[in-house]
Amino acid sequence: MIKYKPPFEMNEQIATLTAEIAELSGGLNFLSCAADL
Repeated sequence: MIKYKPPFEMNEQIATLTAEIAELSGGLNFLSCAADL
């Protein structure tokens, strides 16, 4: 993962967005794997 230091105000927002995107892509990967079964 790329270590990147944005302005502190945006830090929390970016962390939340990153977590949400990771969760979403993880869920999509899980769904596509389940569909293959």
